Amino acid sequence: TGALGGTRLDAVTITAGGGIELSGNITAGQDAGAVTFNNAVTLLAGISINTDSSNDGAVNFNSTLDGNFDLTIDAGSAAVRFSGAIGGLTRLGDGVGPALSLTAAAGGVTFDELVRLASGLSSPDDATPITFNDDVQILAGDTGTTIAANVLRMNGLTFTSAGAVMLGDDLSDVLTIDEAAVVVDTSAAGTAITVNAIVRANDDNETALSVSAGTGDVAFEAAIGDTMTKALRTLTISGRHVSVEQIGVSASTTADQTGVAGTTS
Repeated sequence: TGALGGTRLDAVTITAGGGIELSGNITAGQDAGAVTFNNAVTLLAGISINTDSSNDGAVNFNSTLDGNFDLTIDAGSAAVRFSGAIGGLTRLGDGVGPALSLTAAAGGVTFDELVRLASGLSSPDDATPITFNDDVQILAGDTGTTIAANVLRMNGLTFTSAGAVMLGDDLSDVLTIDEAAVVVDTSAAGTAITVNAIVRANDDNETALSVSAGTGDVAFEAAIGDTMTKALRTLTISGRHVSVEQIGVSASTTADQTGVAGTTS
C-alpha cells in the first residue's frame, strides 16, 4: 500500500497472493512501462494511475478490482485491460463524480468481466476505443455515463444504469453489436439514453439490440444498421420519446414509444 511512483516510475508489476491494496497514486516516469497488477486489487482511497509519458505504458488488471473509491487512468497512447470483474465484491466508486474515469488510452480499453460501479463511467477521449465483454451495472451516484469512443464494441451483454447514458460523441463514431444480443436499460430510473454513433452488427448473424429507458428519452443521432452486411436482425426501442435518425435492419423492427423522429428504412 501507499504511493508508488511519486517522483519517477518507469514500470511496475505487483504480484501478491493475499491481494493488493492501493492507497496512493501511481505516476509514470519519462520512460514509462506497463503497470500490471497480477492479483486482486482493493482501493483504499481515490486512486490515479498515469502512464502517459514519452513512452506510454499499458495498464493491466489481471484479476479483480474492488473498493468504494474512484479510479482515474490515463494511459496515453497505450492500452488498458480489466481481465477480472470490477466491483464484484464492493461496487467501485464513492457515488460522487465518475466511479471510473478513463482519460486516454488510444490502444483501447477492454472489460472482460462484470463491471459494477457506484456512479457513472467517464471516457471523454474520442480516440479511446472501448470493448465490453460482460454485463455492466451502474448505480445513479451523481454522474451519468459518457463514453466518447469513436469505436465502441458490446459483446452479448446487458448494460444497466440508474444514471443517463451517452454512447459516442460524433456521428461518425461506430457502436458494434457483436453476435449475441445486447441490452441497454435505464428503465428502472427513467433516465435518458443517447447514442451519437452509427450502430452496426459485427456481421449478418442473429444480432439483436434492445434499448429501454422507461420514462426517459431515447435518441439515436446516427444510422442504425446502415449496411446490409452488418445489419442488426432485431431492434427494440422503448422510452417516453424516441428520436431515430435512420433505421435499416434486415429482419424485424419493434418500436414502443410515443414519438419517432427522422427517417426510417
